[in-house]
Amino acid sequence: MIIVSLLFLGTLILTVSIDTRDKSNGETFYLNWQKYLKLFLIPMVYLLFMFLIGGMYSIMTNYLLFDNASQVFNFVNTLLWSFLYPLLIMMVLIGFINFINDKKLYKNMERGLLPR
Repeated sequence: MIIVSLLFLGTLILTVSIDTRDKSNGETFYLNWQKYLKLFLIPMVYLLFMFLIGGMYSIMTNYLLFDNASQVFNFVNTLLWSFLYPLLIMMVLIGFINFINDKKLYKNMERGLLPR
């Protein structure tokens, strides 16, 4: 559980620290491809958080026998499971839209046109 907690915190910090904006300095424009890494890491952070909440629920139910706390963790775990598939679908759609926009920007850059 400690390893999963550290992995969750490390992944969360990495996800927050990734810059997703494209960079330009007037004449040149650079596409930032790290936005796709961030789109991959967001569901990973969510899955690790789900695993942590499930582990806490299991510990509360089986070892500590705190009924009220285990009911709260059970509710949060059920809520997280219900939002998993919409989150994954949203990340795929956002990634697809970003990919199409980046392809358009890349074609414009090959032609020598700078984005507005």
